[in-house]
Amino acid sequence: MINESTKEIKRIKIKADMLLYKYADGKRDFRNISLIGADLRNVNLRGVDFRGSVLSSSYFDNANLKDADFSDAIIINAFFENADLTRASFRNANLGFSSFAYANLKNAYFMEADLTRADFYKADLSNADFRGAKLKATSFKNVILKNGKIILDGNANVVIKDIF
Repeated sequence: MINESTKEIKRIKIKADMLLYKYADGKRDFRNISLIGADLRNVNLRGVDFRGSVLSSSYFDNANLKDADFSDAIIINAFFENADLTRASFRNANLGFSSFAYANLKNAYFMEADLTRADFYKADLSNADFRGAKLKATSFKNVILKNGKIILDGNANVVIKDIF
């Protein structure tokens, strides 16, 4: 919910078990929720819409998050290890200190995202789009680029360690 007079976003707090119950019942729209420290490992949330949500310190390891939308979300210090994030959108999201180790990020969108100190160790980044992303101290060690490429721009402030 957005207060138009101040452009302030009011987020609805929800618990992981309620989110999973509503998802199983067919709901996919979870925009502007607050779900901090959630354990969503090994779940199917394909096509979920988390735009504008706060999901910091949450665990999405081994989750199916294909086609998920995390645009404008705050997801600091989260874990997406070995998750399937094919075609997921993280446009303008804050993902600082998050781990995407071994994740499938084929065709994922990170445009304008803050990926400060994020870790993509052995992640599949084939055709992932990082244009305009903040990549300060972001680790791309041993990433996979099967028949594809990674899309970066010429941002002079980018400091990438261990790239490829």
